[in-house]
Amino acid sequence: MQHQIEIYTSDHYTGFAVRITKITATPVSGTALGDIRMGNIRMLYSKASRICDNVETRKGSCVADYILYECSKQDSKMNHILRPQVSHLKTANQVVEWAKNHKGVSVYCITPLGNVFISHVADKTRVCLMFIVNNGHCFPVKNDTQRQQIAQCGKMKMHSLETKVDFANAVYLEDFNTVAELEQNKDIVINTANLEVVALKVMECYNVMVDGLVYRDSQLQSFVHPITNKTIVSSPEWEVKHAVCDKYFNEHRVIDYKWANQGWGEMGRTIVENQYSKIPKSHYSPDMLHIIENYPIRPYQMYKRERLDEKLTSADIHRSYTSVLMNNTVPFAIDSAFDEITPFTFTSIDKLLPGEYYVANDYYMGKGTIYRPASFYPLVEVKYALEQGYITGEDITYAKIADRYIPADTFKTFASDMWHTMYHESKKIVNFYIGCLGSTKHTTIQSAITTDIDVAVATLADCSYGCIHKLPTESMKQEMFIIQNTMSFLKDRGNISIHRHIIASGVIALDKMVNALGLEASQIEAYNTDSIKFVGNFNDITKPTHTCAEHCKEFSHHFEDNEARPGDYRIESNPTEPTGKKMNELTKPKPFELVNEEITHLHEFEVEWSSIVKNGGVVVGGGGCGKTFRLAQIIKSLPEEVKNQTMVLCYNNAGCQTLRKEQVPAITMSSAMFSPNGELQTNCFIKNIVDKFSFT
Repeated sequence: MQHQIEIYTSDHYTGFAVRITKITATPVSGTALGDIRMGNIRMLYSKASRICDNVETRKGSCVADYILYECSKQDSKMNHILRPQVSHLKTANQVVEWAKNHKGVSVYCITPLGNVFISHVADKTRVCLMFIVNNGHCFPVKNDTQRQQIAQCGKMKMHSLETKVDFANAVYLEDFNTVAELEQNKDIVINTANLEVVALKVMECYNVMVDGLVYRDSQLQSFVHPITNKTIVSSPEWEVKHAVCDKYFNEHRVIDYKWANQGWGEMGRTIVENQYSKIPKSHYSPDMLHIIENYPIRPYQMYKRERLDEKLTSADIHRSYTSVLMNNTVPFAIDSAFDEITPFTFTSIDKLLPGEYYVANDYYMGKGTIYRPASFYPLVEVKYALEQGYITGEDITYAKIADRYIPADTFKTFASDMWHTMYHESKKIVNFYIGCLGSTKHTTIQSAITTDIDVAVATLADCSYGCIHKLPTESMKQEMFIIQNTMSFLKDRGNISIHRHIIASGVIALDKMVNALGLEASQIEAYNTDSIKFVGNFNDITKPTHTCAEHCKEFSHHFEDNEARPGDYRIESNPTEPTGKKMNELTKPKPFELVNEEITHLHEFEVEWSSIVKNGGVVVGGGGCGKTFRLAQIIKSLPEEVKNQTMVLCYNNAGCQTLRKEQVPAITMSSAMFSPNGELQTNCFIKNIVDKFSFT
């Protein structure tokens, strides 16, 4: 199958990534989506589908029937089109060619993911054909809102089809047993991480495809029931998470605690920001984005594979990341959009400021077993490495000093309270919250189901990063595939600097554990985030696993002396198998080279405003100095044809109102990005000017 895909993509398309999961020997014809025949239907969308509509068709004539349906409308003025004239049309390309020869006919052919892959727009449209090519059938799109979006944006806006799940009145199921129990006039939440089996049973029962898919990390997380039109959602451990949300809502009456199927990380964020401190977000400069992309910091994993047959002892750090937050002594960096990397000359450890420092040479911790390549590291690791003599001041050649910072003990009370009052849930809340701090990308995922592997492969041509996942259809008569397209881009703000600080602190904790246990490099076989696997003798400073949970009493601040606390070392009774690459196989970032870019500062009378609009620019100044007014004057001075194509994206409504008073089209950045009406407005303009705050 993979060989067939390579042949197909080399012949038809270039420049897109393909990922295939669960490879099987499924034959692929290599036919482009525009040449796949329609009229041999395998499975329909349901009548309740919000993606498309069904037109009554004869067997094998779905294309002709749809064309005749559109041409028969009173305002089409194309009643003269008869079946013999269109009965030969079987593919999307044939329909487009037919439309080109008939005045007033526009065609939009759509992939199962909702993207237009081929189209023809008439000078004056009287008949507009919009249909999805899938499962050997032509699926018409008749919803007026969807048709408008397709015509203007070249794709269906799937988020406009999403329905809000009513978690307060939903039906909660511990297990899925029968399709019949899903036939309820309420949304359904099931205690599982993957709904693939549920969706397959539903499709097999009703012989229709489900839609409204949310498919992430090779797991189907939700879909819309084809008969009830209600959403079925996966929610592992929903009962425990529901109880935590209810507890906090009843205690604090904050709407953010209302149960809405939050993940553990979102719960952690809500608890921190409502009960302790609102954490300011960093605004990433181009230099910080470069560090994020090219110099990541990850938990340390390494496996020598030298003692495959020997029994290993595994010691780990109890609640490692909880301990990091409780015992941190270095301030957390908060970045500004104007932070930049500059050459650095070391003077003393005490004068180091929060930020990122480039260590130009490789170095090692853990007595030579923890490899740290030349890269950017946060202050907490650089300071520790200098104190331990792992690096010298001369090794630090560049620095990106953060604009500001928050105190080292910002998360101490949060972590301590979680440990004392919610012992069993605290690990997930803390660890997943830290994971949320490390989110660096906005990700949009499109998903669709098809029974046709040729359609699945051909649809990938329209994907930036495509994936085909074959569903386990042993009990069904036909194969089923999920097509997935992932689009992502870097965020321009967030808390990645705090996340890097915490992960680096976890690596430091491993180095301290090596020294505390008295291990030598020859004894150590593997590392896995917060554990070491080794052979031979070690210092007896650990605590057995059972003391870490047996004696804990929820809502108690008092613990026995022999009980493990966050940061204590313990011997694991059931350790996981060692994983990771050998030390010499670990990824090494490319060496950093500073590129100096000259910035030209101009006085107002020296600025050529039309050039700013054409090539880009940022208008800066203090509050109330007249930035918005000046922007209005700039746009008014533009040539008429440029001015009519220009809209300003503002940070807040105040700026919008000022510009609108000056007859300048304006919309807030949030509306432009997240509102369907805002997207339609901005798509009408060729040039968008973004103000300073939205830009950064």
